[in-house]
Amino acid sequence: MADATHRSTHRSAGALPGTLSVRPIAAGDGWQVRDVHCTLGPHDCVTEEEHSQCSISVVLAGLFSYESSRGRVLLTPGSLLLGNAGTCFRCHHDHGAGDRCVSFQFDATFMEALTERSAESLRMTFRHSRVPPIAATLPMWSPLQQLSQAPECATIDTLAVEQLALEIAATVLAIEPGIQPRRVRARDEARIARVVRLMESQPSAMHTLASLAQRAALSRYHFLRSFRSVTGVTPYRYLLNRRLSLAAQRLREDSASVLQIATDTGFADLSEFTRRFRAHFGHPPGVWRAQVLHGGKARMLA
Repeated sequence: MADATHRSTHRSAGALPGTLSVRPIAAGDGWQVRDVHCTLGPHDCVTEEEHSQCSISVVLAGLFSYESSRGRVLLTPGSLLLGNAGTCFRCHHDHGAGDRCVSFQFDATFMEALTERSAESLRMTFRHSRVPPIAATLPMWSPLQQLSQAPECATIDTLAVEQLALEIAATVLAIEPGIQPRRVRARDEARIARVVRLMESQPSAMHTLASLAQRAALSRYHFLRSFRSVTGVTPYRYLLNRRLSLAAQRLREDSASVLQIATDTGFADLSEFTRRFRAHFGHPPGVWRAQVLHGGKARMLA
């Protein structure tokens, strides 16, 4: 995953190896963005990699573990992977195969201008490896999914993508210092990864704390603590963000009614969905859909 400069993989005899494909999407003065699609799994062996530039990679699908000198963190859909130029790392897919990310790469000049810091102080731009899937990053999902799904022959509006790159970098720089990482045991990571995969496969299901805790083979109290330690958010917040991001994707991609989309994505009633959506995206679902279809999409994909 991420922006690796090299990778070596193998699997057990008789099994096809996983692959890593990196597709350039757009580039400009001091920045570039790429679609990264990985099919590596638990049986693949990964060599050490190195971030070639300062990077912010948004996980759109799948989950994997990122290990560096700062420890190990689990990356789930909605998480942002942060990398400093020259940092060595390993990505592990112990909990299932495959992930997809949109990865932004920034050179030192770009980051100097954005942060007003010298190149010397920018050697460690980010203090942490991950931004959890929090509400502040949720509005980024729709344009990022659009970029990831754009066909190779599509004409990309570079100005719109550069604006998105600036917004993402500025958002991360503002919220990253306040993140408080916690040490996580491998057993807890594996247990929570099972729950995350369940939530991803059934986001609209009526999950309860008791049922999720049972899946993790933990008491409700210890499950709540473990989930927050591993993912960076509570189970409720994780599920709410995933439902809202899926609803935004549906609003952009199909013509179903707002009520149908609200129901399909697990919201109890339209008023609750409208209130939640507006709080996170700034507009009611219908208004947001109209803006995306008649403005945002045209700007992003010419």
